[in-house]
Amino acid sequence: AAPCAMSVLRAPANAGHAPSQALLAFILDRGDFVEEAARLYTLAAVQGDAEAQAALGNFYLTGRGVAKDEKKALSYFSEAAEQGHGLAMHVLAKAYRDGGFGLKPDSAQSARWEARLAETRAPRAAAASKARP
Repeated sequence: AAPCAMSVLRAPANAGHAPSQALLAFILDRGDFVEEAARLYTLAAVQGDAEAQAALGNFYLTGRGVAKDEKKALSYFSEAAEQGHGLAMHVLAKAYRDGGFGLKPDSAQSARWEARLAETRAPRAAAASKARP
């Protein structure tokens, strides 16, 4: 399935379609083609794709496919979090709580991100409970 999906995604990804770039990067990353994945995530992240920004944040945090850089990781996670990306908001809340990414612990910032994360989860939880018989 992956080779077919990759061939379908290549044309729109090469044409600059950020969601296609991010999805193709995800597939390539899982196939351990991390350098190409990082390149595509970067192209999508620059266009404002929150999934790509969060993934790239993780790449820079761990040094996977790119040189490890906590400042860049924080920047990408912050961009994704500002767009409402749940994992990125969680990462920022933890970073401000524990002093990660070289930040000084800041309980107000940690609480801010926890609250934003809770706001995004509440509508999904309500919808899921309505869907159950």
